Amino acid sequence: MKRMRNHRNILHIKRFRFTLIELLVVIAIIAILASMLLPALNKARDRAKTANCASNLKQIGIGDAQYGQDYEGWLYGPRLKAAPQTAVSGTLNTNFWTISMANLGYIQNYNTTRKQVNWIAACPATHPYGKFEHEIMGYAKRGIHTSDKVNVNQDGYWKASGNSFRPVAPPGSSYTDKNEELLSHLSPSMFVTTFDNFQDNGARMTQVVYATFESLSLSHSGKANVLFHDGHVEATRSACSRTFSACVDPVSQTKRLWVGP
Repeated sequence: MKRMRNHRNILHIKRFRFTLIELLVVIAIIAILASMLLPALNKARDRAKTANCASNLKQIGIGDAQYGQDYEGWLYGPRLKAAPQTAVSGTLNTNFWTISMANLGYIQNYNTTRKQVNWIAACPATHPYGKFEHEIMGYAKRGIHTSDKVNVNQDGYWKASGNSFRPVAPPGSSYTDKNEELLSHLSPSMFVTTFDNFQDNGARMTQVVYATFESLSLSHSGKANVLFHDGHVEATRSACSRTFSACVDPVSQTKRLWVGP
């Protein structure tokens, strides 16, 4: 009787074993489902990075607005230099706007002894992927676009007054912006202050805080996140045609792409 039961159990198990063909069919179905889901997952991940980047820029915009209130409407350029308010291990005294704004307390702080920590001054979509890695890496701040040095993002300050933005070169310099006439009657909602970028820093392609005017990075589904002076952030390309001379595709690393729709 016991042997008969065991025999029935064996037959029951054998009846429900997968054949090789059935196993291959199941694997094929799983592969098809995965290939269908992967693009959707990639799109969801990209949307999350775009939203995270926009949030970073909005926080920077709040810091810029506070800076403007404290400094009579002035906006700084890419080479702002401000020492830490107190001597703390891991801080720097260097002429990069991201470091200086953190030193002044307007944006999230950094610590050079704790790298690869999330930092609002870097886009999560391109290297260094939203992390603090080096003081040179981060969103680019708008400087002065001169006529003689094509596309170079020269340091300087902006005096904002209503719908007017007046460029002022640092002490000892006398250059001005090639679009000064246009800037004298430009709405704050059209004045770019901070932008996604991607360019060669001498060692690799990455974000650079003083990126050139031909390095607008199309980091978000063919568009760049850009912060405007009124505080709004826009994923755009064509809206920047008056400010930038070219774009970069960070995926293919194709440079000098046309700025436009």
